[in-house]
Amino acid sequence: MFMFNKHCSWLLLLLTVLLGSQMVAQAAEESIEAPQYVGAKRCGVCHKGKEYNFLYERWGISAHANAYDILPEEGRLLAKCLGCHTTGYWERDKWYGRLTPAEMRGVQCEACHGPGSLYRKPLVMNRKLQRQNPKQQRQKKLLAGLATPTKETCLKCHNEKCPNYKPLKINKPLVEIVHPEPHFLDRYGQGPGP
Repeated sequence: MFMFNKHCSWLLLLLTVLLGSQMVAQAAEESIEAPQYVGAKRCGVCHKGKEYNFLYERWGISAHANAYDILPEEGRLLAKCLGCHTTGYWERDKWYGRLTPAEMRGVQCEACHGPGSLYRKPLVMNRKLQRQNPKQQRQKKLLAGLATPTKETCLKCHNEKCPNYKPLKINKPLVEIVHPEPHFLDRYGQGPGP
C-alpha cells in the first residue's frame, strides 16, 4: 500500500509539472501571436533625427499627431470620434503595459502600421541589419506584423462618417506623409523630404 501511494505521489507531481509547463508554453505562444500597441514615443526612440529624415519630429507637428486636439469637447467623449482621433481605440485590450489614453491620442505610427510590439524588437528593427540586407529585414518586419498603409487605410477614417468630411485627394496626402526606410536614404540622411 505504501509503495502505491509513493508512486501515485510521484505520478501526480510529474503530471502537475507537465501540465504547468504546457500552460506556460501556451501563454508564451499566445503573447507572441498577439501584437500590442506600444505608442509613438517608443517608435520615436529610433525613428528620429537626420538618419530617419526627422520622421518622428515631422510627425509630432503634423495634423495626424494633433488629431485629438482638434476635436471639440463633446467629440472627446464620443467613441465614433475617438476611433479615428486616437490610436487603437477599438483595441484597448491590446495596449501594451500601462499605456494611458493620453499616450494614444492622435493618429500615431501604429494607426497605419498596426500594433508594434512584435516588429519593434531589436532583431527586426535593426539599423545595422537593415543596411546589410534591406530586403531580408523588410520581410522580417512584415512577418512580425508591420502593415504597409494603403489608400484603404486612409479611408477608414477619411470618409463620410466624419461630420467635417471633405473629399480627400488621396495621392497628395500620401506623398506628404511618405517616410522612407533608412536604406532609401543617402549616406547623409537626406530623403525625399516631407
